[in-house]
Amino acid sequence: MKHFEIGRKIKELRLQLGISQDELAEMSQLSQRTIQRIENNETEPRGDSLKRISKALNANVEDLTSAKPREEFEPQLKENKSILFLMNFSALGFLIYPFLGIIFPMVVWIVYKDKITLANETGRKIMKFQVSWSVLLYIVYLYFAIAKFFHTGLNDKYVFLFLISLYIFNILFIFINIMNWFEIKKAIHRLTLYLKHRFVKSDIATISFLLIPSNFFSL
Repeated sequence: MKHFEIGRKIKELRLQLGISQDELAEMSQLSQRTIQRIENNETEPRGDSLKRISKALNANVEDLTSAKPREEFEPQLKENKSILFLMNFSALGFLIYPFLGIIFPMVVWIVYKDKITLANETGRKIMKFQVSWSVLLYIVYLYFAIAKFFHTGLNDKYVFLFLISLYIFNILFIFINIMNWFEIKKAIHRLTLYLKHRFVKSDIATISFLLIPSNFFSL
């Protein structure tokens, strides 16, 4: 198989997974320059390099070196995104009980970390955040309990607002991660640019219309 076909497939798979060249380089333990050269068909990955890239993309070496069309491995990529979505979404269990925000995604992480591309990295990221968030939450509760015990006159309203802020921050973290995976942010950005462009054109037309009479009567 020609090396430009391998480079094209690697690039397609990487883009479908929503990862950058730098992320692929880190996952495959190759340099970013090497990934760029492969995707630009300047070199052909062989041996260990090809195995590392295929593992990072959750594809078989045969998938990259054979003439199979991309449609044959697209279902696997869609499944990857659904698992990553489930892992992020399950962290909302903290709304029921704080530790559930750790336990639910941890179960998904343990099951799929060696089977799904980016599951291990995503799981680590979620675990790190949720554990830190839970520790901070219980520190606030502990501080509040101690303040009540010693009658320090702590304002309950401020404690309540801080707790609400913590919960909102956690929800935003989860949904931002979900938006990243499903490229909703890109879609919103494109829509914003489109609307901005339309409104700017509309404003220019309105200003021109208002200026025409004044220019006409000044002649």
